[in-house]
Amino acid sequence: MISAACVKCPAGASACTASNIATTCMNGFFLTNGLCANCASNSASCSSSTYALTCASGYYLSAGTCLACATGATTCTSSSVATACANNYFLASGVCTACSTGATSCTSASVATACGTGFFLSSSSCVACSTGSFSCTSATASTVCLTSYSLISGACISCPSNAASCSSSSVALSCNTGYVLLGLVCI
Repeated sequence: MISAACVKCPAGASACTASNIATTCMNGFFLTNGLCANCASNSASCSSSTYALTCASGYYLSAGTCLACATGATTCTSSSVATACANNYFLASGVCTACSTGATSCTSASVATACGTGFFLSSSSCVACSTGSFSCTSATASTVCLTSYSLISGACISCPSNAASCSSSSVALSCNTGYVLLGLVCI
């Protein structure tokens, strides 16, 4: 009778012949004497602890070493030549440049294609929502308000002191933690 049992491979191994003999390793590890050892920091794969074969995002390979790309670059061929950029950056002539304030995606410093929370897209620019607005579709059309503001007819209205929500600037509906609703106010 043949007995088959599953055994756990050593740390970092993706395949093994016995619980202590690795045959292949996961990314970030290399095979040495039947074990998987860690690659150097920022290496995606390596042939030894000091020789990288591929690098993690934001790093490039230079003579077996992973070196950092410039700020904003996710891939590059050198520290000064980017080939792809992170969110909030755009690529122009091998350089990643930050988008304008509020933009999460752009094609140039002056042309936004998407905006972050608290901004809306208007004529390729990100414009801040009105005070108290978490999300909006225009300067006068809020869709979600910050805490202590209530959405009333598309506008974020400041609630009375210590109120978590309200129906107007003078009528509290619920109170912040530690306060109680007494009539129309939080005390």
